[in-house]
Amino acid sequence: MELLDHRTYYRALQSHDARFDGHVFVGCTSTGIYCRPICPTRPPKFENCRFFASAAAAQEAGFRPCLRCRPEIAPDLAFWRGTANTVSRALALIADGALDGEHSDVEALAGRPVDLTAREWAVLERLLRRPNAIIAKSEIEDSLYEFGAEIESNAVEVYVSRLRKKLGRETIKTIRGVGYKVGG
Repeated sequence: MELLDHRTYYRALQSHDARFDGHVFVGCTSTGIYCRPICPTRPPKFENCRFFASAAAAQEAGFRPCLRCRPEIAPDLAFWRGTANTVSRALALIADGALDGEHSDVEALAGRPVDLTAREWAVLERLLRRPNAIIAKSEIEDSLYEFGAEIESNAVEVYVSRLRKKLGRETIKTIRGVGYKVGG
């Protein structure tokens, strides 16, 4: 894919323009990190930016993916459209006991994939790594945001609420004053 004028991409980065998401990736030479144009971080100086047509090209150039915007799972990448979401939904159903019954099988888990944002996926992934364990809100926040990032006090609750709407109310349990858990 041929890249347009770099100034155009830099303006898209400054304005966090979602129309460019998945079409261009920005590597910052001062940090060695590459991002999507929608990344909420402060944009680097223009002279520190390198522009790439794909996440793979940015990684090949030696940049590592940003932990906030997760450019390696940009929306236009083929695997973003279903595989990860299908797996996450299946894992959530398994954690809820979907395969525990006598007549339960993998075909029972089949269905439409659930669309999850990168942050929703990150919350669910963190919870599913330790099923039945209580995960502290602060641990989930640490997995979602860089150290020192300013976050809203209810950010985790928002993502958990969205996941419950998409996966079922009983998928994630709140343990008041402690954290969240998936399963039993």
